[in-house]
Amino acid sequence: MAIHKVSNRYARSLMGMASANNAVEQVKADALLLDAVLTQNNDLESMLESPIINSGKKLAIMKAVFEGKVDKMTMNFLEVVIAKKREGLLQEIANEFIKQYNTANNISSVTVVTAVPLNEESKKQIHTFIEEKTGQKITLKTEVKPDIIGGIVIRMEDRLYDASISHQLKTIKNQLLSNYISKN
Repeated sequence: MAIHKVSNRYARSLMGMASANNAVEQVKADALLLDAVLTQNNDLESMLESPIINSGKKLAIMKAVFEGKVDKMTMNFLEVVIAKKREGLLQEIANEFIKQYNTANNISSVTVVTAVPLNEESKKQIHTFIEEKTGQKITLKTEVKPDIIGGIVIRMEDRLYDASISHQLKTIKNQLLSNYISKN
């Protein structure tokens, strides 16, 4: 079975349990924490994916890292995932849960790419601007990519707004090349 299908099923199951126990907001916070910890700690992610380390040790490590920091239901869910030998999919399951939460609450994910880090005031202005223009609630992620030289790139779901200097330079280059080719 495809990884996405498995992650989707586990996330849907977690969403159902969280809804039934009125703990959706807490589980969403737990999913965000799990994603952040696994993103920042490659050793933990490698341990979870390792076939050499047994499930008991993996569970003990996950309890040491997360117990007391996540809801009891989330901890029980982690135990089930590890017992079913799907621990290598925990980050994908957490991301899928967040996507399902956002869909249920009409929240769009927006990624803003800039050449230099944005200050908090700029982030707030961009956040407000996008919410006003789209009429949707959004979650804003920022990325820094110096290779765009300057300007801004905004990705929202399947839409892309590229006002970067590198994009403008590529456009000018293509126009010059097409003009040169058409004249010869």
